[in-house]
Amino acid sequence: MDTNNSASIENNNVASSDSVNILVPKVENLEGVVLDPVIKDISSDEGIEKSFPDYHVKIIEGEDNGKIVTVYSGGINFESGDRVYIQKTREHDGSEYYVLGEAVRYNSILIALALFVGVVVLAFGKTGLRSLLSLLLSLMIILFVLLPLTLKGYNPVLVAGIVSALLLSFVTLITHGRNRVSYSALLGCLSSVVITIILSYLFITEAKISGFIDETSTYLFYSTGGEINFTLLVIASIIIGVIGVVDDAAITQASSVMQLKKANPNLSKREYYKRAMKIGESHAGAMVNTLVLAYIGSALPVALLFYTTDMSPLFIANKELVATEIFRMLIGSIGLLLAIPLTTLIATYFVSSDSTSLHEGHTH
Repeated sequence: MDTNNSASIENNNVASSDSVNILVPKVENLEGVVLDPVIKDISSDEGIEKSFPDYHVKIIEGEDNGKIVTVYSGGINFESGDRVYIQKTREHDGSEYYVLGEAVRYNSILIALALFVGVVVLAFGKTGLRSLLSLLLSLMIILFVLLPLTLKGYNPVLVAGIVSALLLSFVTLITHGRNRVSYSALLGCLSSVVITIILSYLFITEAKISGFIDETSTYLFYSTGGEINFTLLVIASIIIGVIGVVDDAAITQASSVMQLKKANPNLSKREYYKRAMKIGESHAGAMVNTLVLAYIGSALPVALLFYTTDMSPLFIANKELVATEIFRMLIGSIGLLLAIPLTTLIATYFVSSDSTSLHEGHTH
């Protein structure tokens, strides 16, 4: 009796699974070329006539190569000859329809990338090549370690912490070589990252930041079956953001201490620290300003949206979307600032421990 019921349930599950698979439409993204617009007049709710064109688009890949389809613009303006993506959807009953996607941008991206590589190599030579190599390794670690482990449900903060240590080690040692400048900077960076992790966890959890700030978060939640803790994901994003700027400040401070040692090897550790921090003070102001403006620049559309409302500044700042960026900016800046005295302190002990074989590092 139980065996028959189990078999019946299993068969029903298989049938249900098959029916679900049949009902799921097949979606393809195909590249196409805009041929010409078809103007239509559409009246708005206010009675104002506005023109929104449909487009004739020729598909240039896949089984529909050469096929011309008519798609609605959605208010996006294109010109004849523009390359775009077309989303083709095939329903379970065999019917098909096409929707206009976005402009094809990879050519512009490749040109900008080539220009970036050219500037780095031509302006900075071998150091620039080492920087590009470390950047490539950083991207590989993020793509093949950070992202897969996070998607598999591992603790995002733990993964980000380990990845940060790997990235900082690669970037520092490959770009600047194996010397006491690099080792001092690396230890200073890692100390700063640890403090950033602690502060991020305390503030993000205390403020009850959920991490669901837009439709992307919601889509990722459902597509991963709820495996990812989005609060911890916000903390991980703060950590990764910090390591992108903390390395430069740490290298500068370590190099400053080493140069002071070369110029005057008889100073005390306290004096090395004080003089190097004078350099760090001006550098800190510039770096924090850069970091804050970078965050504001990335969130400029959101800032403009809230600026047009009559909501109070405190209410706006309390919105999770805004509060998350504020925490990201402030905690990131704290991590950056602390890297300067921490690296300087570590470097003073390095130069005091041994006066021989000092290697020159990166300076500003």
